[in-house]
Amino acid sequence: MDPLVLRMDSLEMELARLRNQNRRLRRALLLGGLLAFFFLRAWAVVDKPPEEIKAQKFTVVSPSGTTRAVLSPRSDGKTGLEIRDGYRRVLLRLPEEMK
Repeated sequence: MDPLVLRMDSLEMELARLRNQNRRLRRALLLGGLLAFFFLRAWAVVDKPPEEIKAQKFTVVSPSGTTRAVLSPRSDGKTGLEIRDGYRRVLLRLPEEMK
């Protein structure tokens, strides 16, 4: 075969390989850019703490899902808070009872 034809075939294969590599690189850059955009967008939102949080109670649970403590309004109806354990025993009541 003619060396010129062999060289042309070699160059065509190299060109096809470079086109595929370029296509993969462009896709990776586009995906990376989109991920960076969404990450930065989410990060900007996370930096702003809420002005107010409202809840009737807060429950602290262990990794296994067991209730360890509950912060809620006083169960006797008076103004204040109480912390109870997982067995509903009162650990702390605020304000404390006046004696």
